[in-house]
Amino acid sequence: SSTEEVDQVFQVRHRVFVGDGYMDPEPDGRVVDRFDAYPGTVNFAVFWNERVVGAIRFTEHDESVGVAADEFFDFSEYLPKDAHHGSLSMLCLEKEFRGQKRIFVGMIGMGTYWAKSRGVTCLRAATNPEIEKQLLRIGYESVAPPFFHEDLKLSVVPMLLSMDDLSDAFVDFVH
Repeated sequence: SSTEEVDQVFQVRHRVFVGDGYMDPEPDGRVVDRFDAYPGTVNFAVFWNERVVGAIRFTEHDESVGVAADEFFDFSEYLPKDAHHGSLSMLCLEKEFRGQKRIFVGMIGMGTYWAKSRGVTCLRAATNPEIEKQLLRIGYESVAPPFFHEDLKLSVVPMLLSMDDLSDAFVDFVH
């Protein structure tokens, strides 16, 4: 990916998260954090007419820095001891594309394929309750009830995916 494409990912995050009221505007019109800089991180972008309209980030877990989901919820008691785990985060899609199921499934599928190719056996996510049902269909499980994170002012559902629990249709996509 080019520098311009990566910059467009940060800009679409800003448009979606600020536009939906989840974050306050940033002066530079971008949403980026430390996890974007780590070598075990990948962003997948959705393009429409050469413009990024959606993105999702997957991060391979590193004990020294954790993953973005850890900032929302303590997953430690739910993680299998022998798992090589990672995280899904920063899922965003502009409103006019949200009704297109294939885009959502494709974004999750590409990231899950990437994670599986890296040997990840368990993915965690601190997700928006609005996408909980879609993630349950894929094979994720909710590990705790939805809650409101006071510091970040966001509603969160902590979820885990064991790669062994992927739905059959999704397994076909990932393989």
